[in-house]
Amino acid sequence: MLNRINSFLFSRYDHRDYREQQKARVIAILFAVLAGGMLALIFLFAIQQGKGFSHVTVLALYGIEVMLVASLVFMIYGNNLLASHFVLVPTNLAVWFILFANAGRQDPILLMNTVQYAYPIIAIATILTNRFWVTFYTLANIALTIMFSLLAQRSGYLSDIQAIDFRTDSITSLVILGVACFTVLRINIRAHRMVEESLQESNRKSEHIRNILDKTNETAMKLAASTEEMASTASSFA
Repeated sequence: MLNRINSFLFSRYDHRDYREQQKARVIAILFAVLAGGMLALIFLFAIQQGKGFSHVTVLALYGIEVMLVASLVFMIYGNNLLASHFVLVPTNLAVWFILFANAGRQDPILLMNTVQYAYPIIAIATILTNRFWVTFYTLANIALTIMFSLLAQRSGYLSDIQAIDFRTDSITSLVILGVACFTVLRINIRAHRMVEESLQESNRKSEHIRNILDKTNETAMKLAASTEEMASTASSFA
């Protein structure tokens, strides 16, 4: 049963780069965790909190669920990069939707902690995408941080000192994380390139050695044939 599931999900990655195979598995795991979490939240908001299945919050969760399903479909059909964005975009939007929607309704200290969920999103982007998209998600979260802090400051939800402190700490953390993730990707790409070059060089040397062995074998066969011919000639004179 497990083999059939693996074959259905990952058959298009059998002959691909090892990194692409692992990215596909990460996307499948993220889909299972996030989709299950979204379903739980839908029932929590719709039934336990009595908002119903047509409430705007529940409808937003429906949208995220659809995007997660789309990510799985794209992954199955072999498009890891597009599938990764269908995981990263809704989760990133959900974080900032919570922040903007609850500004002024929730205690600032509790709400400010929500921005921390942007950090694992950038880390996941490091696993699933490339340096360009890690930079993109880092800058996008920095821009959203600035927008939120300015809005909260102007509305009086955060004092000037609180807004400046939140903005400084969040941007500094995001920049450090983005640079670190970018550097890790750069090192991994260089290491992978070096391994590929070493493997190609090894294959070239192996081919060269194989050619030498083939020529040696051919020479030995000719020498054996010449020796046999000389022995035959010598015996005819005896």
